[in-house]
Amino acid sequence: MQKFSNRAVDSVLTLSMDVSALIPEGATISGCEVTASVFVGSLTPDPSPSAILDGAAALVGNIILQRVTGGVVGCTYVVTFKATFSTGDSDEEQALQTVSLYVP
Repeated sequence: MQKFSNRAVDSVLTLSMDVSALIPEGATISGCEVTASVFVGSLTPDPSPSAILDGAAALVGNIILQRVTGGVVGCTYVVTFKATFSTGDSDEEQALQTVSLYVP
């Protein structure tokens, strides 16, 4: 699983995930969705992990983009990037994102 750099709680970042390797031969990406949950090994829980998602996911070529903000300091989130294909199938990639009080 990929890990994004830690993010300061008061920052707004756009996370990106290239899903090219997931696309079945002859298919195209027809949609995308991003969800957030709390990583099982997280030091701090968050009762509303989806609140870190700022707006809807966007697709640019084969890259899914999602703005994130806020969260709980010390919480590590699993951000799931789901791509739906013209075949009707879907696949996903996940990455970890930890929220810190301060990031130098």
